[in-house]
Amino acid sequence: MTVHSDAKLTASKQSFSLGWPIIIGVVLISLTMRSPLTSVGPLSGSIRESLELSNTATGLLTTLPLLAFAFLSPFAPILARRFGMERIMLYALILLMFGIAIRTLPAIIPMFAGIILLGLAIAVCNVLIPSLIKRDFPRKVGLMTGMYSVSMDLCGAIASGVSIPLAHNLGLGWNGALGIWGLPVLIATLFWLPQVRVSQASVGLASSSVSVRRSLWRSPLAWTITLFM
Repeated sequence: MTVHSDAKLTASKQSFSLGWPIIIGVVLISLTMRSPLTSVGPLSGSIRESLELSNTATGLLTTLPLLAFAFLSPFAPILARRFGMERIMLYALILLMFGIAIRTLPAIIPMFAGIILLGLAIAVCNVLIPSLIKRDFPRKVGLMTGMYSVSMDLCGAIASGVSIPLAHNLGLGWNGALGIWGLPVLIATLFWLPQVRVSQASVGLASSSVSVRRSLWRSPLAWTITLFM
């Protein structure tokens, strides 16, 4: 029994050590998943004055990404099953970078179009990264989820704190302060590119994720949590 447990532990350590490219990729992607959103709030006043937005339109700057989350999240597992998880995440990163770039243009339509695009992109990563962790690190789910969450929240907090200094102290303006968060996305995209592969494992995981999503409609616990949130 002890020998069997030692063998499982050794296999787990080997799997974890061989997965360093995925680990780094997950961390890099996590760094891009909140900063494009949290950097908006501190700059909302400058954006409103520059684009002459109403208070309602200004509120949509932070609301639209959440609506995009709700719209696309149920479809992310279906896309992963159809095209492969790694590939869809790469497409999401490219879409995120495109959305950030469009949002920096000093006009109302590009601003809101960019916000919607980056919201859709982040929605995909929100759904697929936990599934990727469960697939590639089944014995390290807690550790990997912690790394993912801390990286995401830490960068989001930093983005919120440095937005005004970037815009005013460094003279980047609100455009530059928002656009600079495209650089981490570019780094994550370039690093993730070699990880893109179509595998039966990815297809199987995405398929199982769809089954879980459907079963949630009949889950009392899921509805309770939904109402609570």
